[in-house]
Amino acid sequence: MDKVRVVLTALIIRLLFAPFFAHIWDVNTIQVSLYYFYQHGINIYEYVYNVSMWLQTSTNLPLYYEGYAYLPHYLLMNVPLYSLYLTLGGDPLPIKNVFDPSHPLKVAFSPDVHIFLLIIKLPIILSDAIIVWLLYKINRKLAWIYALSPYSVFISAVWGMFDSLIALLLLVTILLLRDRRFFEAGIAYSLSLIKLYTAYAFPVVIAEVWRGGKAKGFIRFVLGALVAQTLTIYFFTKNPTAFLSTTLLFHGERSGGGITPLNILWLIFNIEFNVAFSKLVSAILVGVWSVITLYVVKKGVSIEKAIAISMITGLFLGKLVNEQYLLSVYPLLLIITSETHKLEKYPLIFALLNSTPIYFALPLLASFPSYQSILMLWHKIIVSEEIFFLRHVTLFIIGTLMLFRMVDLLIALLSKPRG
Repeated sequence: MDKVRVVLTALIIRLLFAPFFAHIWDVNTIQVSLYYFYQHGINIYEYVYNVSMWLQTSTNLPLYYEGYAYLPHYLLMNVPLYSLYLTLGGDPLPIKNVFDPSHPLKVAFSPDVHIFLLIIKLPIILSDAIIVWLLYKINRKLAWIYALSPYSVFISAVWGMFDSLIALLLLVTILLLRDRRFFEAGIAYSLSLIKLYTAYAFPVVIAEVWRGGKAKGFIRFVLGALVAQTLTIYFFTKNPTAFLSTTLLFHGERSGGGITPLNILWLIFNIEFNVAFSKLVSAILVGVWSVITLYVVKKGVSIEKAIAISMITGLFLGKLVNEQYLLSVYPLLLIITSETHKLEKYPLIFALLNSTPIYFALPLLASFPSYQSILMLWHKIIVSEEIFFLRHVTLFIIGTLMLFRMVDLLIALLSKPRG
């Protein structure tokens, strides 16, 4: 009975927040992608690529449009939900006027936006609920921690980003590898690559497959992975250049920032320098990640700890550390260390300072008569020189603290690889 209670608690909390809040740019990316793909049959990778090429031609700068830059599975997963939303009479584009960084001042919402936000977040919220259920089977306390985690609720139900789905797929991969179900594990891990950062775990996953199943297990794993990537192969063959530019080159060419000291680059208004310096950091990261991953593989570290170590090294020592990244390994860290819940305050505070609570609450505030006044006052405050400076100093401090905390955690995990 307690298992049902904790799962329902997780669901209810997230469902209460989901219709009224969103990271406007990110949710609009999913909305626009669904609109062009489902309503007009447009290859979304070609659409994003064409906009990126237009930006580069117009500015003569290495700019990329921040559109749908993931493997196709998440988009296709949302097609039935988007279809349901349209069947209910929903506006195909309930979030409007989101074209550039100045969009918070221009964004408008149709009355259907709350239904849209609720429906489109269902896969994310269900992922959280399944994680809670799986954690309960391991430890009741862990399930409650995750269910009530402000960070988990924020990323999934408020922000609307789908890293909980990635966390679920990694957790399922581990459980399947333990059961020596290599074909199914191949499917689960391959699907986790919807966000390509899980490629950091690839060597340790393959090492575990080989240890447990040798050549036969490896073949089964690869077959499962290929089955899961059938859709990716299809979109790749439609336009290889657009697909690779959108899913790979975009990430490689991005400037550093996020919850890392490298967010200082946000104050250096020189894109060429920022990109070049970020590439240098990435090159160093690859070397560090390779050494640590090789060490983990040789030591025969447990698969959950091995994935956590490889992912932490790749994600949190890199050039770009987005606020939602921690959620992808949060359930694993809950399992292997009691300090996990102490980490979540850093990305949570960072997100609220960086984007501000008003930004996330725009769908809710839009129904207020004083919406435009609130918007103007908010914009006036955040662009003032004093607030701008204080915000970025604070973001730099939080990014530095986060880096130190993750390095400390990494050292602790490496010092007891079999613990």
